[in-house]
Amino acid sequence: MDGPDAVLISRYKHIGFIWLILISILIFTHLKSNYIQLGSKIWLGISLCIFGFSYFEYLAPLDFYYKERNTDIYGWQHNRALPSSPIYVSLKSAVDTITEQAIASGIYQLPEPYFFDQPYQVDSSRFPLNVDYNDSILSFHNETYTRNTGKNDGAYIVLKSATQNHIIPGRQKRFSLKSYLFSMGNKYYANGFTGSFSAAYLSPDQVYDIYIVTIEGHKKLVHPTKYQISNINSQISVKEI
Repeated sequence: MDGPDAVLISRYKHIGFIWLILISILIFTHLKSNYIQLGSKIWLGISLCIFGFSYFEYLAPLDFYYKERNTDIYGWQHNRALPSSPIYVSLKSAVDTITEQAIASGIYQLPEPYFFDQPYQVDSSRFPLNVDYNDSILSFHNETYTRNTGKNDGAYIVLKSATQNHIIPGRQKRFSLKSYLFSMGNKYYANGFTGSFSAAYLSPDQVYDIYIVTIEGHKKLVHPTKYQISNINSQISVKEI
């Protein structure tokens, strides 16, 4: 979904609820007081259900948005790259000017330190990861890792070369609403995560080792993987090592 559709659909999909509320108000004005009390209790139950569903539906996207914004500003500060926005390549001058002015004027303050940055504890065992390259996009997939529910917890993909560190947040998979309800709220995040990165941000004539950083509370582990990415003579390749 692109352009105005993303805005219009997100706005107009609530019109059904608005009409339902208005119709209910009109009905309540013609009911006796005891029926009004019953209707109020029904609406309270519906409201609690909507609140619970909204919590389930939007917690994971909000969590990922928070991490994506932090890794984006890390990428901009260290590499002049925005991992979540390939369009930055064509708007670099304007975005850099606005961002630099916002920082200089105190409107925006860079995070210090970044919660996903070093120091790390080292785990020598290789982390299970699949890497694909297609249409200038690098895609990362894992089917086994399960994160905890802490604000900063989760998996982060690190592309490390001799001159750069790119950090990409993993988008953790989520259980279905049915599994979440039957587990009494204990099963929210499911096994596995995904991530993506535009190859336009890879520096020329560089080889990148791929690592995974996992965070659990204050514990940060860095794991090697079996993959390397190279950008030699403008040719992107992914190979096992």
